[in-house]
Order: sequence, then C-alpha cells, then structure tokens
Amino acid sequence: MHKRLISGAVAATVAGGLLLQGSPSFAAQAVSAVPAVAAAAPAKLVAVSVSPQRTTAGHKIKLAATARVPRGEAAAVFAEIKRPTDVLKIRLKSRGHGRYTGSWTARGDFAGKITFRLVGKFADSTISRKIDVKGRPSVYDGKATPPEVLPNAKTTLSAKVVGRGVTSVTAVVGAPGDQTNIALRPSERHSGYAVWSGQFTAPGTDKQLKLPITYVARNSRGTARLTTDGLTVTPQAPPAPVVEKVSAPATSVVYKGGNKFTVTAQASNASAGVKISYWGAGTPYQNIDMKLVTPDVYTATVVVPGTAKGKIDFNVKAYGTAEVKSGGSVVVKKATWLTKFNASPEPVKKGKSIKISGVLIGLNSAGTAYSGLKGGTIQILFRPTGSKTYTTVKTVTSGSSGKISTTVTAAAGGTWYTKFVGTAYWNPSASGGDWVKVTG
Repeated sequence: MHKRLISGAVAATVAGGLLLQGSPSFAAQAVSAVPAVAAAAPAKLVAVSVSPQRTTAGHKIKLAATARVPRGEAAAVFAEIKRPTDVLKIRLKSRGHGRYTGSWTARGDFAGKITFRLVGKFADSTISRKIDVKGRPSVYDGKATPPEVLPNAKTTLSAKVVGRGVTSVTAVVGAPGDQTNIALRPSERHSGYAVWSGQFTAPGTDKQLKLPITYVARNSRGTARLTTDGLTVTPQAPPAPVVEKVSAPATSVVYKGGNKFTVTAQASNASAGVKISYWGAGTPYQNIDMKLVTPDVYTATVVVPGTAKGKIDFNVKAYGTAEVKSGGSVVVKKATWLTKFNASPEPVKKGKSIKISGVLIGLNSAGTAYSGLKGGTIQILFRPTGSKTYTTVKTVTSGSSGKISTTVTAAAGGTWYTKFVGTAYWNPSASGGDWVKVTG
C-alpha cells in the first residue's frame, strides 16, 4: 500500500522550508497556509530623561535615553542643545540593550530644550525635553559692524546675550588705561537669546589703531564677559605726491661772473618736501631743497658759473607717501654784445654809400672777460622814418676780432642797426639804432 501512495502524480513546492509531495492544488494550498515573515521595525527612541530639569549653572545634568534597535543595526544617540551661534552635540554612550547615557554641565543661564536624536542607517528619531538652568548670562558673537572704520567714523557694536533678567550689557572699547564704555540696548529678540547693540564713534588718529572690545553682560546671578579683537581704526592713506608742472627758462645766458635762473614747480601732496637736482654744461652736480612760496608752489635758484656752456639737465622730486619726479633742461649760452656800432656819414646824399661798422664780442671760455667773436652772422636792418617795421638789408660775417664793416646805399632817411642771430652756444644780441638823414 505504501508503494501505491508513492506512485501517484508528484508535484513539488517549497513552503516553510519543507518539500511537499502531491498534486499541484495541494501544494498551492500548503504555500498559502504558511504565514509571511514580518519586516524588522526601524530603530526608534522609546524614552528619554533629563535629570534634573531645573537646576543652576555649574551643576551636572544627567542625560539618558532608551531605544529600540534591531539586532545587527548600528545606531547612535545624541543630545542636541541649540545655542545662539551653534548647536552643541553630546554623543551618549551605549550601555547595551538599547540604553544610552551621558551628561552636560550648564555654564550659564539657559531656558530651552534638549533634543535627543537617534541616528541610524534607516532611522532618524527625536524626542525633546524642556530644561531650565538658572545662572549668569552668556555672551556670544560680539562684533563691530563695520569692523574697520576711518577716524571719527561711527560703527555699530553688538552681541548676542543668553539669559533671563539681564540688567545691562556694556561694550568696553580699548586697552586698560584708555577705555570707553558704551551702554548697549536690546535691539532684536529671538528664541533663546537677544541682540544688544549701540553706536561707537572711533577716535581721531593719524595712525592705525586696533581696539579690543570686551562685552560685559550682567544679571542678578553674575557677570559674563567676551573679549574680541574688536575694531580697527585706519586713517585714510594720504594721496601720493604729484609733480603737476615744472617751468624753467628755455635758455640761460651766461655773463661775466656767471648767472642764475629760477625753476618753479607745482607739486601737491608733497608732505616730505620737494628737491631739485641739476648737472651738466660744466656745472657740478647739485641736489638742493626747493622753497615753498605759496601752497603747492616751490621754487629754486640754479647758479650757473661763467664757464658753463651747453645744457643743464634737472630733476624735480616730490616726497611723501612715494617719490615722484619730473625733469627738464635749460640751454646755457654765452653772452654776446654788438658794440661800437656806427652808420656814417650823417647826413648823406640820396644814392650815396653809408658805411656800417661795429664789433661783435662774446664771453671768453674762462667767463672772466669779453673778446672779439669772429664768424658771427650779422644782419643789417633799416627802418624808414615814420615806419615801425625793420627790414633786413643785407647779411655779413664778423671778421677778425669781431669787426663788422660794410656799406649800404642811402635811399631814404631812417634808423640803422645790427643784429647777431646767435648760435647753439652764443646768445643773440643787437646794437643800438643810429639815425641817418638822407638829403637831395
């Protein structure tokens, strides 16, 4: 009979880990009869405690939590305390079997809540408890806005203060011995803290100051202090000096015994003064102060020796927060004279010759005397009586010892004179006029 049972149609299925033999309908009934396996519940906080919930600052507060954590799942429990500037997180220590403990010592007056948070791979569970700690206030986030100002400018001093019954908040600005007390007033109120603020006017100064600031908060239970780097007072940097304009004569004529010329400079922001240096044309290098004659206008006298010949270069330098310069040059020429000039005869008949004579002299190389200058280009000029215009009649060259001798034709009465045109190193010069009457 056992064999007959085995010989029937066989259907196999798996249910609850057993192999069942029989008809397909029997197998399906067997599977449906096996209960489904329930999914594991996520980790979750079950209970928390804060002991004591009311205390005074400095006392230790015990923190405890119980959690349901599935076997094999990692989880951690934190106690979070929200403060004005951050959130304090305290990790509780696992004691096994879902129990976690820790502690927190309150340092100041605090009324709020502690949030217990369980953190796991598949869970984020929280429970909060109120807490009331009586103590002195706490001060956070003291600052000056803006933190850097110009002298005599205003800035706002502010601090976040935690605590009940705060009677005053003071900002003490400066180092001991030179301090200013600024009374702050509540300006903003938030959950758990208040912002106290006030205005401070920076002192006048010509150098940078760094002023520490200590914020002092008081209530009936004590005093709290917070010292910060505070405030920087920076004078506006003086502008750099500028040499705006320099003027000097294009030419300086050297006479017997030498000469001098004036250089004028317009320079602004030259807090450390203005100097001029010059050299060249046989002049030794000099570096001298320029004299302030009117606001921003400076002058200096350049002495030129009688031996000078050529070009004098100069630089004007203004000093202050920086050094700037502007240069130029002056051509030095030797002095010349047209002497002993004469037009004759006087009077003369129309159409006759008039003799023009004179001597061109120039300063010698030693700068001590004048001597005849050979090869100078001399213009002979004439202005008819009643006219205001001179006309060049002819051009001649001075001979040995600088002598000038030539003739012109008398056409009308008028004034004659001679002019030396000059060169790169010899200064132009002119004679006096000689009036000649023409008759006939």
